[in-house]
Amino acid sequence: MLAVKRARTRPGRISFGRTLILLEALLAVGVVGYLFSHEYVQLPWIGPSHYELRAAFTDAAGLSGQNHSPVTVAGVPLGRVTAVEYHQGRAIATLELPASVNGKIHSDAHVRIIPRSALEDLMIDIVPGSPTAGPLPSGSSISPAATSSTVGFDRLIDTLDANTRAQVQVLLGQLSTGLANRAGALRSGIGQLGRLVGVSTVVTRQLAERRGLLVRLVGDLDKLVTELGNRHQDLATVVDAGQRTLGVTATRDAQLSNTVRVLPSTLAALSAAMGAITDLAPSLDPALERLRPFARRLPGALSALRAFVPTGNGLVNDLAALASRGAQPVHDLHATLTALGPAAGALRSPVADLLPILRDINRDKSGIGEVGDNFSGVFSTNDVNGPILRGLGFFDTFNPADVGFPANASGKLLARAQADSVLALTRVCLHTNPLACLVRYLIPGLPGSVVPTVLSPTFPGLNR
Repeated sequence: MLAVKRARTRPGRISFGRTLILLEALLAVGVVGYLFSHEYVQLPWIGPSHYELRAAFTDAAGLSGQNHSPVTVAGVPLGRVTAVEYHQGRAIATLELPASVNGKIHSDAHVRIIPRSALEDLMIDIVPGSPTAGPLPSGSSISPAATSSTVGFDRLIDTLDANTRAQVQVLLGQLSTGLANRAGALRSGIGQLGRLVGVSTVVTRQLAERRGLLVRLVGDLDKLVTELGNRHQDLATVVDAGQRTLGVTATRDAQLSNTVRVLPSTLAALSAAMGAITDLAPSLDPALERLRPFARRLPGALSALRAFVPTGNGLVNDLAALASRGAQPVHDLHATLTALGPAAGALRSPVADLLPILRDINRDKSGIGEVGDNFSGVFSTNDVNGPILRGLGFFDTFNPADVGFPANASGKLLARAQADSVLALTRVCLHTNPLACLVRYLIPGLPGSVVPTVLSPTFPGLNR
């Protein structure tokens, strides 16, 4: 029975041993991985997964890449120094960090060498910088302007010679003697010093503001003095003019005395005038309110008048010429009208009888026009030039070529030709032949013509 029991328990013991060996192997792998990760060992079959920077220092004494000096980011250990080289008077340190740091160190980062312990065990600390400066890519170099080194205690001691060390020793001894049993007084003094520093901080801030204001004042005074220097000639001219003015004033002392003497009466008269204006103000205010619309329209009226003045001057000149040339025709017309006065009175009754007939003719003028167009063959004869209508005369439509303008004139050129023709006929009417005034209204195409162009066909051979 005992042999059977042992045979039954043996497979369980073997399974537990294997499990224990597997756990020990996994623990060993974990420990090795931990050591590799903290010692930054890169396995050959694993690709690169680190973030690298190069920092230049003016002094990197005590920093060694062989010892893999640690690198911290904002005080957190994250990397190591893999190499320290000398290049162009600078110590170049290669910093290796995990890939997770990529994007968390920025372009304005600062790198400094600080002591790790009192044994001068140095390390590098990276101040990441501001995110607004943008990330610093892997493989970038940091210039000496963004790095700093620590001063070793041994170098500090080396700078002190024997006399200096003795003086420092005496000073420390005297300081120890002076502070013995004075802890309470020193503590009280330090408390009062804190209040004094607070007050002095306010005073210092105010002094800083006054300093800024003083700087601005000095700058403004500098600009003022510079401008005065540039305008010295103008200032000299002003001073000279002031001197001449004072000289003239001195010579007019008597006149000034008379002016001052009559000034009270003048002021009294002015006061009375101001009183009258005050009395006038109530009635003047409504008048000014009524004038407000006129004042708003006045600028436009003045602009229109300014634009009309050149044309108005030409019109006045033309009227003057017309008045000088039309005196005799007006005199003749006056005599004619005087003679026609009785006849005009006698014509009132026939004209009154003729008006209904003219109204009917005007109402049916289209039909009368057609009759006129077809009337030429009723009482007409033929000659070599064609039919001639007896007793009637027609004027051709206005042709610009007849008065020296192009035959195809149009627009402003045609209007000018028509205006010149009307002016010529008017002058002939006034000075030579009064019938020209009638002709001026019978030529189709001229301004003011009473004969429509469509009702005035041209018949060859007619006398015009």
